[in-house]
Amino acid sequence: MNVLFRTRISVALILVALLLGACGPTGPAATPTPEATPGPQPTAAATAEPTEAAMPEPTEMAEDAMMDEEPKTFALTQGWYQGRETFYYDFGSNSTVLDDGERVAVAPIYVFVTGFDAAGNPQLVEGQHNVVGTVPGEEGYSDLWQVHFVVVPSTYEPDSLKSAPDIMGSGFEIMETDRLVNCPIVPEGSQLEAGEPGLTQGWYNGEAIYYFDFGPNPAETAPIYAFVTGFDAEGNPQFVEGQHNVIDVIPGDDGYTAFWDVNLVVAPADYEPDSLKSVPDIMGSGFEIVHPGIVVNCPVVRTASP
Repeated sequence: MNVLFRTRISVALILVALLLGACGPTGPAATPTPEATPGPQPTAAATAEPTEAAMPEPTEMAEDAMMDEEPKTFALTQGWYQGRETFYYDFGSNSTVLDDGERVAVAPIYVFVTGFDAAGNPQLVEGQHNVVGTVPGEEGYSDLWQVHFVVVPSTYEPDSLKSAPDIMGSGFEIMETDRLVNCPIVPEGSQLEAGEPGLTQGWYNGEAIYYFDFGPNPAETAPIYAFVTGFDAEGNPQFVEGQHNVIDVIPGDDGYTAFWDVNLVVAPADYEPDSLKSVPDIMGSGFEIVHPGIVVNCPVVRTASP
């Protein structure tokens, strides 16, 4: 049985969907508001609080809605990097934003080992799938996972522990590491346009979950620039049709990260789409930049040669 996702609707997530074509699951982070800068600001719509009797437990809400989630095909999205075409996958805004968008929170992922060799390399337990304690739609979820090694004896039966509470109650040593990996959880059967990486199975509360493993990634973010002509009466950004987003770091560059801090470039109505294709050009344009405090997970997979 596969664990899937519940949906939360907010101004922030509507912005992300419009901005980056987000087709990944969305998480529970509070809606951020733009910094105090000249120009229109989004307004928060009042919503009625549900009664306590009508509110199921968060985990129940997540698991109930997860059952209905269909597999997704994640398409490549084009952007610009220093005037060159670059392509990335968009997994939306699932991770808790910290320090005004400068970094994202992490969540623990449990990896089973029997020990370490003379060089300090972990000896993984063959047949054991990694375990997480939260999924999209739950408080504390993040696409960015901090590796925790669970040290088990050689007699341990693989996959006999399938939940974080079971691990905590096992008495096995748990070693927190500084290793961070970008592994967004997605519906079972999902795939990437370019094919790799494939899905990896894990466990959550005894249920199978699936994720794409994009490897090591820092918690820090980098800026991504999207273009708008302004905001409507409800504060929703009016995006420039035909303009691709702009970034200034790609894999191999110092400071690269798959987590992008969204910046909205406010262009005039007569702006020609894609006439600005680099961050220096944006900075030299004199256009206002609005910072809504939203971070999206968009791993870059290829970029055109110079």
